[in-house]
Amino acid sequence: MVQYYAENSTAHRSNDEKKQRERVNEAIASYKDISHYAPAWLDTKAKNVYKEVIRNSKKGRLKALDKYNLAVFCSNYVKVQEASAHLTEEGLVQKDKPNPYFRVYNQLSETLRKEANDLGISLSARSRLELHETQTEENTKDPMKDFLDD
Repeated sequence: MVQYYAENSTAHRSNDEKKQRERVNEAIASYKDISHYAPAWLDTKAKNVYKEVIRNSKKGRLKALDKYNLAVFCSNYVKVQEASAHLTEEGLVQKDKPNPYFRVYNQLSETLRKEANDLGISLSARSRLELHETQTEENTKDPMKDFLDD
């Protein structure tokens, strides 16, 4: 099962805490999976990004309720590309002043980073989720089962 509830802490957890985390993961897993159909208001480029993110995400990780956050992420991604194209064409400095697209680019890039973390699609967010999943699997292994199976 995909682990949704993760944190950086490696502290010891009581059985009650472990059960609570398991219930949270089960509850989140019960939400409807995200649709491959992008919202109609997105432009063609953003729709392509939307589909690519879903295609490359771990099955079951994104849920239907994430659709709106993902749509905003995709729209902003296209805007970052547009700002970058302006910067490439016009340069960082215009008439001894910073190109206004540089500020737009920086703001949108920071917003993208936050949105990617919220969606669990950034490298650091995926790493935290995978680490938690691995630790959960290791903690649920029964060492006696391996011993008895030999």
